[in-house]
Amino acid sequence: MKTDIKKFIKKYLIGEILVFAAIIILDLVSKALMANAKENGISTIVIIKNVLNFTYVENTGAAFSMLEDQMWLFILLASIAVIGFSVFLYFQRKGNKMLTYTLVVIIAGTLGNLIDRIFFGYVRDFIDLQFINFAIFNIADCALTIGAILLCVYYIFIYKDKPKPKKEKEVNQEEISNDDKDNDDAITAFHVNTVDTENNDEDFSNLHFEEEPFSMPENITGSED
Repeated sequence: MKTDIKKFIKKYLIGEILVFAAIIILDLVSKALMANAKENGISTIVIIKNVLNFTYVENTGAAFSMLEDQMWLFILLASIAVIGFSVFLYFQRKGNKMLTYTLVVIIAGTLGNLIDRIFFGYVRDFIDLQFINFAIFNIADCALTIGAILLCVYYIFIYKDKPKPKKEKEVNQEEISNDDKDNDDAITAFHVNTVDTENNDEDFSNLHFEEEPFSMPENITGSED
């Protein structure tokens, strides 16, 4: 029993746990570091000039600062999403690997921001793109965006409907139909053979043989003289 559990964990859970843990740890640690920097008077860190800054802000809305001041609604929706995607992941774990890891990424991203909302009442954002006018976001937002893109790619280009299993009644009806078709083919073949035989008889009856008179060879008649 223990061996089976170890095999199951090794085959299906280790990769998922590593991806999930990496996203959660990277998200929470990066947020904590930026919050600590803010407390020490450093609100902005230039990473690449005119391209990328780390600017700490507190977001009371959804991802990318949408729909602010709706905290309990977001907590409820995020909780439902985590539970729903987790159930989906459980039932399809032995299926397509891309879909499995996509769901793990989405769950981790959703949970990362949900933790912030529950414990702080806001989401800590810090990734600030300087080359476009865009909302400040975090690692969890990145995970959610990547997961959503991968999910769309999977269902558009990879996913195929599995053929529905035929019911026993339908299978029996199909077998009966095939048997009827075989019988019809056999009857048709017999009819064709019968017609061919009749035609052959008619052809033989139309043949005329001309009788020629029999004559004795000359060498035989000479020997009798």
